[in-house]
Amino acid sequence: MSEDRIKSAWEIALEKAEKLGKLSPEEAKKRLEEEFYPRGKALAERYLKGLPQRDLEMELNRFANEKEKDMVKRGFFTTLVAKIALEEIEKSGRALDGILFVSSDPSLLTTRENIIALLNKYHEAKDSLYSSSQQTITGKAEEQLKQLGIAGSSIQVNMLATGEWQEAQEKLHNQYGDELTPLKKSLLASFGAHPDSKPGKYL
Repeated sequence: MSEDRIKSAWEIALEKAEKLGKLSPEEAKKRLEEEFYPRGKALAERYLKGLPQRDLEMELNRFANEKEKDMVKRGFFTTLVAKIALEEIEKSGRALDGILFVSSDPSLLTTRENIIALLNKYHEAKDSLYSSSQQTITGKAEEQLKQLGIAGSSIQVNMLATGEWQEAQEKLHNQYGDELTPLKKSLLASFGAHPDSKPGKYL
């Protein structure tokens, strides 16, 4: 049989193990991160786009080597945590479900509930701010336009485009963002990572 024949998965695994055996522990970790962390990130993106959990489990079980599987999980986990955002309740909820799926830490269920409650609270506060600010902000904007000689029933102020509304919204976002950050950090800490984790930074 030709020496150029297609190698079996077992032969490829043996060659990989032999090469890794010649590397220092630090080099081996880096090699592991470079190959399998991105796979976890890609899997997280597929999951957020609708990949069912049953298929997610099948994808994770493809990695028989525990170190490789763990690195894939880390890429998956940290990517999902990064997707949790105040403005994205639905996506954040799905990300949290995926996090719970790959983690064995039961305390994360409480963290999930706290994050969802915070996101709902933020949106309620934003709606309330909009209602309470609308008359004041539009009134000021209309007065400024009037002083410039711009007036009439056809003139309508877009409150969302005013600097005053954007400043008020940013202040509210920062307030709730300060509460969300430690919750996201606690998720990452449970998996041995930290915010904005990248290969080489959390092992």
